[in-house]
Amino acid sequence: MGPTALYEIDVARADNVLHVDALSGHERPVAKRLVLNFDDVRRAGHVERVGSFEAMIFGPKLEDGRHSLLFVEDNDGAVATQVVAFAVAPHRCDADFDGNITRSDLELIRRSLGKRVGRYDARDKNHNRRVDWHELRGCAARAKR
Repeated sequence: MGPTALYEIDVARADNVLHVDALSGHERPVAKRLVLNFDDVRRAGHVERVGSFEAMIFGPKLEDGRHSLLFVEDNDGAVATQVVAFAVAPHRCDADFDGNITRSDLELIRRSLGKRVGRYDARDKNHNRRVDWHELRGCAARAKR
């Protein structure tokens, strides 16, 4: 079995081959970036084994502002099912965790002004664990128009 890894992909510059009967070999592929190599996680002693993960889902938001990301292994009945959990810090200003900084994020930040938040909360751009006007102004500058 080859390495088990998680990649982030970007289809923006790739050719859409959905309705193509045969590939020519000149198509532009998706761009991909290695995010996590599970063999590295195993070597570091965080999991006993790395199997075939069949499911990946975001779990509940953690108290510190990060999100949980769960991987479930297909054990094929051979060993106990393994669930591996990670904490994922959102991008600063992406308060709704959708990958984009938009007006909805700014509204969530505006509604949170003055509130204390967790260490990794996306609404806390300047890392002082409080949502203030600096966040709203800084995130407004980054928002998609």
